[in-house]
Amino acid sequence: MKNILIILLLFITTASFSQAGSELNYLSSLDQKKQATYDDAVQMFAYQLGMGSSSFTVTREQLKQRGITGVIYSASTPLNKGMIAFMTSKYLKLNYSLLFMITDAERYALRNCISSKIMDSDSSENDSVSGIELIEIFSRIGETMEGAK
Repeated sequence: MKNILIILLLFITTASFSQAGSELNYLSSLDQKKQATYDDAVQMFAYQLGMGSSSFTVTREQLKQRGITGVIYSASTPLNKGMIAFMTSKYLKLNYSLLFMITDAERYALRNCISSKIMDSDSSENDSVSGIELIEIFSRIGETMEGAK
């Protein structure tokens, strides 16, 4: 019985390190990208939520069920600040903008993110997002979540 528990513990630990290793590899490749994609944002939210790795379509649908995604973009769509601001506003339930609460428009989602200091005030919803910028946005999401506790 004791041996079985040790083997089970080793298996769980190895699986956790394996997943963490794949996340680190993903982040390493992401920070080299000059243009992040919608798939990158979906994967980052999946990691943030501890959903593990699945296909893009499955993960996108899971995020849609949680209310995080709105407009359905293809995986290869270049990511812009409006797209990631929308997802961030829904994820964090930011309600700084009355117009966002009424319209769900990416333009007003960006205003939400600016108000909560997740994005810079000189941002436009059409600005493209690089891989390193996406990682920085998720860093600020984490800081915002910590501040809310």
